Amino acid sequence: MVTMQRLISSAEGSYIGQIEDLVVKEDYRKMGIASRLINRMRALAEEYGYKRIQLAADVNNANALAFYTRRGLKRTHLSIYHYLIP
Repeated sequence: MVTMQRLISSAEGSYIGQIEDLVVKEDYRKMGIASRLINRMRALAEEYGYKRIQLAADVNNANALAFYTRRGLKRTHLSIYHYLIP
């Protein structure tokens, strides 16, 4: 499964897509499913006129980082911060 939220980017001055989840059950990995899901999100983003798609990945998840890089996603200079609401 994959989910993508539509966000407004002040930097882009337009909509962007934020991929929140990309999950493939372990038994079904290495079958091209995740690639097809990413490609579908790209197509939808283009169809809706988004300026970019983005996602966050754990810096320690070497498999995910390599997968995204092979799919043409580029690492940015940004760091993500969050605050947990008590």
